[in-house]
Amino acid sequence: MTSSQQTSDFEDAIKYVIKVKREFADRPHIYNNFLEILEFFDSQDKFDANDFILRAADVFQGKNKTLILGLNPFLPDGYKIEIHGSGALYYSMPSCHHLTPIYRMKVETAPAA
Repeated sequence: MTSSQQTSDFEDAIKYVIKVKREFADRPHIYNNFLEILEFFDSQDKFDANDFILRAADVFQGKNKTLILGLNPFLPDGYKIEIHGSGALYYSMPSCHHLTPIYRMKVETAPAA
């Protein structure tokens, strides 16, 4: 990874954290829970992407799907969070050839205009 790519990734991460903070400005406990998850995984010797996905999805449960999908760039290669037509969340990982449900959680969608 080049220095400019690392800078870009860092800037994207900061923008994402600011977006989460703005989204939950009226519910700071959700934002603080998210920060705790980031700090916990940052302090680990080995990053457990499965656990990270499940914990982050739990914090965002029923919330803005853009925020949940916004985690994708920060996941290790081969991991991806997807929302299917039913609104249920799934993630894929490199060691499996199927999608794993994330609590079969449905996210809020904007009402039709």
